[in-house]
Amino acid sequence: MMQADRTAARLLTCAAMLGLAACSGSADPAAPTTQQARRHDPHATSAAAKKGPTVAEQTQGMVAAVSLAKSAVPVGLKFALVARPQLGSPLDINLAVLPQIPTDGGSIAVGSADGFEPLPAGAAANLEAMSSDAVYRRNIRVTPAKPGVLLLNLVVSLQHDELTETREFTVPVLVEEPKRVEESARVEESARK
Repeated sequence: MMQADRTAARLLTCAAMLGLAACSGSADPAAPTTQQARRHDPHATSAAAKKGPTVAEQTQGMVAAVSLAKSAVPVGLKFALVARPQLGSPLDINLAVLPQIPTDGGSIAVGSADGFEPLPAGAAANLEAMSSDAVYRRNIRVTPAKPGVLLLNLVVSLQHDELTETREFTVPVLVEEPKRVEESARVEESARK
């Protein structure tokens, strides 16, 4: 009886070893291993080769611009206001264009800016050729002309595969009335004390 148990245990051990050997080996002994294939494939990328911050890290603190109309154009847009918007004062808005496909170039233009002072002609920002999953920064300057919630309409155009596609985004800008700005400054000052 003991002999049968030992034989069964030996058979189980051999079967387990054969199974492990089959999992780790290649079906074709001439086929390169995964490591060898990566070394010889010029298009293969490894995690170690991709250096630098991610798109999320590069746009930390920025807000996604809203696209009101459904669009299949593969691009995103984030923004950050450099300072608190004030009536009659120039306001810089930092933009981050986030293409999801490689492009041959493009532009960012202001579609409509109701409530802002007129923008100079040719205020569009050109974009060079872009790769996917990267961040391309631009800056626009607008001057709020009235208080309230102002909507800045931005049009991003992408050129790829001999096509030009556009997608519209909206950036909300809250401009307080001058009296409220002074009150807010006093409240902030008293909160610091």
